[in-house]
Amino acid sequence: DPIKNLLIELEKIVGNESDSEDKKALLNRNQQIADRYKELLNSAVDRQRKLLDAVDLAVRLQEVTIPLDSWLCAAEKRLQNLAKVPITIEKAEEMLCEQEALQNELEHKSDDLKDVLEISPLLSSLVSVEDANTISGQVQQLEARARTLDAGIMKMRPLLESFLQQIQDFTLDEKDMVKLVEETEIKLTDLEELPIEPDDLVEQTNILAEIA
Repeated sequence: DPIKNLLIELEKIVGNESDSEDKKALLNRNQQIADRYKELLNSAVDRQRKLLDAVDLAVRLQEVTIPLDSWLCAAEKRLQNLAKVPITIEKAEEMLCEQEALQNELEHKSDDLKDVLEISPLLSSLVSVEDANTISGQVQQLEARARTLDAGIMKMRPLLESFLQQIQDFTLDEKDMVKLVEETEIKLTDLEELPIEPDDLVEQTNILAEIA
């Protein structure tokens, strides 16, 4: 170590110096150099510790943000698919199940988002202002996307339930119409032969009037 070697040489010079004033000056100079060297060492150790902490925090942040970002991308596409209007009861029920699954997954991902919000300020305190601003922007974007996704999922529930009810009502009406058509066909079949008796003719006339 050049600094240590210098301090040793200075100690030798001080030891060989006979003049008390010169010796005192050299001692002071030697002490100043030793103090500055100690400060530099402490600063280097502290810098190394902060660097290691920053690397550790950066790795931890990436381990959370990368999969969270991937999940958000997939979830946003799944939410877009839920915006399509279902035309069958089965499809509406399937979409309601998907909405519930998305909601549950988002609740589980809230722990990951919490980790991001805890790690990011620690990392920002150890890096440059520019890097800290970049980290802050990325975290704010993830947080905003999660909030938007949550709002979209919540709004989708009553819409899907309304679609399901409408389809169920339409299906019931359709069944009633099919039943009515089938009954009408039976009545018309019974009326294919014209009766001779006046009472029978009156009855057929009444039936036709009901159908019409």
